[in-house]
Amino acid sequence: MPSASTATAITSHLPVRQDWLDQRREEIIEPDLPIVDPHHHLVDRPETGRYLLPQLLADIGTGHNITATVLSRMALDVPRDRPC
Repeated sequence: MPSASTATAITSHLPVRQDWLDQRREEIIEPDLPIVDPHHHLVDRPETGRYLLPQLLADIGTGHNITATVLSRMALDVPRDRPC
């Protein structure tokens, strides 16, 4: 079986298009309501783009009261010599 570093990644995810995301801003209905974001992925791939800590912090700093989020690691992003 090929390792994650040598295998060609096949993904159903579309590339991040910041111009598309910037077209709409969500109204903050209850700014004091604590929200736990169910999950996020940190990604840095040529075929889908980059979404790392700076992008996550920009997203959660838009006025909603995000108190926590859960990092979900994708198997292809985890080096084989470290646990998921």
